[in-house]
Amino acid sequence: MADRLDPYAGYNFAVELDGITRAGFRECSGLENSQNAGEYREGTDKNLSVRKLPGLVTHSDITGTVIAERLIGPKTNEVPELAPLLRELNQYYCLAGHVITLDALHTVRAHAAFICGELLAHYVMTVKCNTPALYQALDALDWASVPVQHEVTEAGHGRRERRTIQVTDAPEAVKALFPHARQAALIERYVTRKVRKRKKGSRKYKTTEVRSAIAVFVITSLDAREAGPVHLADYVRGQWTIENKVHWVRDVTFREDSSRVRTGPRPRIMATLRNLAIGLIRQAGHTRIAVTIRKLKYDTDLLLAVLGLQNAA
Repeated sequence: MADRLDPYAGYNFAVELDGITRAGFRECSGLENSQNAGEYREGTDKNLSVRKLPGLVTHSDITGTVIAERLIGPKTNEVPELAPLLRELNQYYCLAGHVITLDALHTVRAHAAFICGELLAHYVMTVKCNTPALYQALDALDWASVPVQHEVTEAGHGRRERRTIQVTDAPEAVKALFPHARQAALIERYVTRKVRKRKKGSRKYKTTEVRSAIAVFVITSLDAREAGPVHLADYVRGQWTIENKVHWVRDVTFREDSSRVRTGPRPRIMATLRNLAIGLIRQAGHTRIAVTIRKLKYDTDLLLAVLGLQNAA
């Protein structure tokens, strides 16, 4: 009997699920960066030659794209799986010098030491009551003497939100509690929402304003020269894109919670396919996922463009 030909022999990359090759592709794009050069002169004489120093590193916009995932077993949780996930990703794309933002669940000493020590990267972590010693140390700081260094006001979808940030160098007591800590921050959010309500038995609605205030502590390995208040505020705000651009799309647009696929490796495969579809659509330049999916049903050219293929016609 003749040997079977490998259907993935012509591909440069393979997609493996549970040790089985499920798909292949020839090119991988999206993780790109460039570095601008900064010019300067020594002294004030205009006749002096201009010198250049390495400047700001910019990365391609892949917001809302899942670039790595890992199966969470039934008797574990996300915390012990973070390091293996980042370690494997680091083999394909060097994470050194990058800033990794994490929610409060992953604010643990082991993760801070791993990110800075092994990956040579930086972290920005949210601090809540699941780390009581660190939370109490940050809460005990004299925030009243720290001025508000950055403020943003946004309005939309029936709500107004004002966010302020205060940043200070991490004191020695905080550094002793958390590895590589350099700065601490206090972010306060003031939200005003319009809510329509009606009394029981009445047909008339009444619009009322509901106000809320939330305070969040942040710890980071970036010092003041590497990240100012504006940068830290953007890092924390960018963490919410995971919920808005990935989880919400999977729950609402793809109706993941209503899926009847529940047994064996199929739920994981479907989750991977949903993430892949969202990533392809976003990298093609489309931000409205639901509208784009509806157009893909009858627009062959759009489908080929999203897949990165060319129309043979």
